[in-house]
Amino acid sequence: MENDWGKAFNTEINWGTSPQTAKPWGNVVLSSPSGVTNITGKDENQILIQLPYLFLESVTGYMSFRLNPEYTPSLMRYTIYYNNSFYADGTLYEDGTAWMFEYPDRGEYYVDLEITIGGNIYPFTSNTLTV
Repeated sequence: MENDWGKAFNTEINWGTSPQTAKPWGNVVLSSPSGVTNITGKDENQILIQLPYLFLESVTGYMSFRLNPEYTPSLMRYTIYYNNSFYADGTLYEDGTAWMFEYPDRGEYYVDLEITIGGNIYPFTSNTLTV
């Protein structure tokens, strides 16, 4: 009688087999480069000490964010989206509160912010502002 200890129970499914088999269980671990997905929720680079926040004051939309003073960006670009479509873009020269738009139509707005430091681009997305 043959000893079956350690063998897969159902060989059609390939449970417990390596990712190189017909059913690549666990392959996502091999194909996901380290550091691409932030599963801890902690920003390892600490580029910003305040994330981009989009708000409306009277009839004017503003975005506020704060850079960590340890970093000096070479470029800061923003793109505004209205109802998930491009609305406007531009360049920022300092952190803090920046004017984004006036007299907004009803809908949803958010801003993508790209900060370039040392040749690396760090993307950030604001909250969604519903008007």
